[in-house]
Amino acid sequence: MLAAAAHGVVSRLGFGMRLWIIVAEADLSGIMALPKRQRYVPLAAGMIVDILNIALITLAITALVRHGDHGFIVVLLQALALQLVVTLLWQFNIFLRTDVYFILCTWFGHPDLDSEARAYLAALLARASFGRLGRASAPQAFRNLAMVRAFAAIWVIGRIAALAMMVVVVLPTLWAYARKAWRAFQDPAASRATAYDLGAFAVLSALLVAIGVFLWIRHRPRSAFGEEG
Repeated sequence: MLAAAAHGVVSRLGFGMRLWIIVAEADLSGIMALPKRQRYVPLAAGMIVDILNIALITLAITALVRHGDHGFIVVLLQALALQLVVTLLWQFNIFLRTDVYFILCTWFGHPDLDSEARAYLAALLARASFGRLGRASAPQAFRNLAMVRAFAAIWVIGRIAALAMMVVVVLPTLWAYARKAWRAFQDPAASRATAYDLGAFAVLSALLVAIGVFLWIRHRPRSAFGEEG
């Protein structure tokens, strides 16, 4: 937001959905009025801050370890750095309209490649279902059909992979945490603090996923390949 403000662009901070993931996002639509070369820094500002924070945390961990500190602070900083790395890597899921997606759209001159890919897929669905599903679009409606086709493939593959990750990794992990918390409550040798800590973590994690899935399903449009998520 500060990077956009430096160019005189007013932005708004809010919340959005990327599939079932709730994210904080800034509305930077005003930067489209800027020359192309001036859009990259505002779009990449969040990633630049993440990289800077990772570097600073790494330096802090190195300094603490050199002074013989291997305690809670080091572990906490390592967890924070890992979270920032995961957040940074997540930005490369371009099928979810991430920062990298908008940077690529700017680079290739496609301000809304996601919408064009959805329209292309809807047209394919309409053709395959003889007009019963989807929505027909003329090929000339797309600015660069080859690029739209490529991104549409990424769009579909990315969502299939995300759903597979939810089923294969996320849900089993939540179930494992829930079982571990239940065993801690049942084990007389386990401390109450450990049991409550595991229980709170399992409940909060499951609640975040449940709310995200609920909002994703509730706000999805009825038409195929709509704009949400």
